[in-house]
Amino acid sequence: MGNGPFTQEDPIGIAGGLNLYGYANGDPINFSDAFGLSGCRQRGDPDCSIVVDGRELNPEGYVISNEIVRTEVAALYSALVQELDTDDFTFQVTGGDRFRGPDGTHRSSSNGSIVAGSDSKSPHLIERGARAVDLRIQGVSDAAVDEALQTTRFLPANTRRGYGDRHTHVALPNEIKYYAKPEGGIEG
Repeated sequence: MGNGPFTQEDPIGIAGGLNLYGYANGDPINFSDAFGLSGCRQRGDPDCSIVVDGRELNPEGYVISNEIVRTEVAALYSALVQELDTDDFTFQVTGGDRFRGPDGTHRSSSNGSIVAGSDSKSPHLIERGARAVDLRIQGVSDAAVDEALQTTRFLPANTRRGYGDRHTHVALPNEIKYYAKPEGGIEG
């Protein structure tokens, strides 16, 4: 048995082609779950849970491996509570990390499902730093959210709305210091 976290080649048939460890980005020593296949198994999982004042902001357990993204989601929620002087509004994660599947499609790191319409350079992608998150924020004006975003490291210019499910997309700047490391740490 090896020292790395993987003990066999392509155990579930992701079909990495000639690279028998494709499911670990070709690096079974340094990547423990490059495609997020393990998912979130319980409340408090460090790659998923975001709890502020006892409120879980990621109740569906979307994989968010970038520690800075998790920290800034909590900061955004806290800024809204302070600005509004209430926590009586909806605020929850509706999308997290993605990976590029063997067929080139973007897939959710949370459950492996295809993410239709995902941009080719999406900041949700692990290879692009896993720097983005989608949020459902209801009962709060866009202006209040925009003001609260100013207190975080999310770039207002990267904020997108108008999706069919009415989520708000926020992302960190495209700088290496904001990229997640494969193990959930931060580069730079």
